[in-house]
Order: sequence, then C-alpha cells, then structure tokens
Amino acid sequence: MTFWMFVFVFVNLAEILLCLWDKFCACTHRWRVPEKVFFTLAFLGGALGLIAGMILAHHKVSKPSFVKVAAAAGVVNLIGMALLFN
Repeated sequence: MTFWMFVFVFVNLAEILLCLWDKFCACTHRWRVPEKVFFTLAFLGGALGLIAGMILAHHKVSKPSFVKVAAAAGVVNLIGMALLFN
C-alpha cells in the first residue's frame, strides 16, 4: 500500500507542475503541453493533481470538454482507489 501512495502523490504533484508549466508556456507564447498528456496522467491516478492545477493556475477552466474529462478522470480515480485500498 505504501508504494501505491507514493505513486499517487508523485503523479499528482507531476500533474500540478505540468499545469503550472503549461500555463506559463501559454502566457509566454511557447510550445504547449498536449492535452493527451494531461489526460493520460489524470487517468493514471493524477486527476486530483489536474483539478488542483486547474484551480491554482486557472488553467483550461473555460474549456468545458477539458473540465468534463478531468471530472471523469476523478471518478475513475476514486473507483480505482476504492478497489485498490479496499
């Protein structure tokens, strides 16, 4: 169980940092992080980090499709955690 908690924390921190980096890139007109990277990490356990990054950086919150996929990843993460830690 300790290993999976470490993975969960690592993936979520990576997702938050990725959101902050992409927001910086958007503001400075640099190359952006593809959405599929955000979604892949979110469905691999980083949904909480994605949602936190969206709130902290006000990142992609005005894009309904992105918000819906982030929420769906959150539900999948909750189900996965319930199965893993039960």
